[in-house]
Amino acid sequence: MIKIGILGAGRVGEAFLKGLKPLHEEGKIFVAASHRRLERREELGRKYSLKIFSSNDELVQSSDIVIITLKPDQFRALSESMKRKALFKDKTVISVMAGITLDELRDKGGIEKAFRIMPTLGVINQNGLMAMCASSHVEPQDWIDVESILSALGDVIRLEEDKFAAFTALGGSGPAYVALIMESLIDSGVTIGLSRSISKKIVDHLFLSLVGLVEIYEHPIYLREAVMSPNGTTAQGLLCLETAAVKGNIIQAVIKAYQRAREME
Repeated sequence: MIKIGILGAGRVGEAFLKGLKPLHEEGKIFVAASHRRLERREELGRKYSLKIFSSNDELVQSSDIVIITLKPDQFRALSESMKRKALFKDKTVISVMAGITLDELRDKGGIEKAFRIMPTLGVINQNGLMAMCASSHVEPQDWIDVESILSALGDVIRLEEDKFAAFTALGGSGPAYVALIMESLIDSGVTIGLSRSISKKIVDHLFLSLVGLVEIYEHPIYLREAVMSPNGTTAQGLLCLETAAVKGNIIQAVIKAYQRAREME
């Protein structure tokens, strides 16, 4: 049985706890986590009925695979001590830390066998997408084991590390862009006389059905054309958006996020 330790059980760490718990209960893996605060350990212990360590060292030593969900500055503060203790010797490590490269994991943490992943927010409800790359020390069987574990949280794609900033800008930051559009549409419904609850219901339906519709029409542009009739309501609405350069501004937003992601590496 593979023993998995989640180092740092914050929001992202808890998403992994939640997603991996069914495999733990089926006896396919053993899952534990660590957190420095007693109240948080007790909360997670009650919620998931899993072992929550107070010591990061004990968690790592008792694990075959360690998932690091610490904040980057937390890792950097601890990395020298971890490297000195050779804490990750012979361990497979999965890093979920933004901006921490494979080289930094090796140089500062002494981590040789490392995977780096970048998840979308959807991992919280086991419907995420995760980009993944690995160090040269990773064996083919390690890929199989790790992809099998991560599939409990959503889909996994292999991506070159130099594309991670782009994945972060689009997939990682994307929920905020979409949430802003949803908020704007809900407010527009209220502005033209709908109640907020009805407006939200309409917008929720739009977004829930959108992925399936795009699959039917094969590309968003064809879906847009299917809705837009000559001089109709949609044509007038899109004209307003195009005049305001909404598409260009969304692209610029992603570019700005990408540039910031590159600066953080």
